[in-house]
Amino acid sequence: MATSDAQRLERAIQLLDARLAKSDLFNDGTVKVVPATSNVGPLGLFGFALTTALLQGQYTTVADGPTGVGGLVMGYGMFYGGLAQLIAGILEYQRKNTFGTVAFSSYGAFWMGLSYFNTVRTVVNGITPQIASTTADGLVTYKAPVAAPVSGERTMLILWGIVTFLFWLCTFSMNLVTSALFISLALLFWFLAGGQPQSTHMNWMKFTGAWGWWVAFLAFYDGAAALMKEVYGKQILPVFPFKPINRVSGGNFGTQRRIDTQDLEEAKQ
Repeated sequence: MATSDAQRLERAIQLLDARLAKSDLFNDGTVKVVPATSNVGPLGLFGFALTTALLQGQYTTVADGPTGVGGLVMGYGMFYGGLAQLIAGILEYQRKNTFGTVAFSSYGAFWMGLSYFNTVRTVVNGITPQIASTTADGLVTYKAPVAAPVSGERTMLILWGIVTFLFWLCTFSMNLVTSALFISLALLFWFLAGGQPQSTHMNWMKFTGAWGWWVAFLAFYDGAAALMKEVYGKQILPVFPFKPINRVSGGNFGTQRRIDTQDLEEAKQ
């Protein structure tokens, strides 16, 4: 009797699983999807994209240089680019999205650290008397007591480029847009490192700022594609997904979905 009940229960589970697989509500192409929480990927991508675009406005001098947009960059970098991304990374943990957790938390911490450092440096320069010196021509110049650590910033940017390159190596089961975003971002970090100090590499930094806008565009596009898919239930903006690796698809920004062989074969027909 117990065996018969167990068989009926197993059969009922199989029938329910088959119905869910055919349902548009729980189906993403050939992949069974039952998300535990809302998709916070667009939040992290938009936070990164907007802050990055603001920073490029400073590098390209389109936004009146550091005095025009520098404060905005640090403000939005602390909260939208930093805190919002960090929250997105924490919430991705609930979705069992290892890639999203690590990436969003890392870049959120990056923006918060960068904003904190530049804010503290600005405050210190503002309250500390400047050092005056006289040149051979009799001109009096002033030097801020806290100078930009050129070698330190260059090293930091190179290291973040390496971290981003490692992230890129994990995007080959996701989609072309996300993969292009990470390799473009890695190049942006290395371009920024090559432009230090900025005062002696103005033309190079303008080129780097233009490249940064390309990176921001990719992040905006990726975030909008993910958000529209959640809202409308279908892929509106194409992201050109890659083939699964080891029957696992990276899905949307690292949300892993295991592909059933039977479903994959049906999709090919």
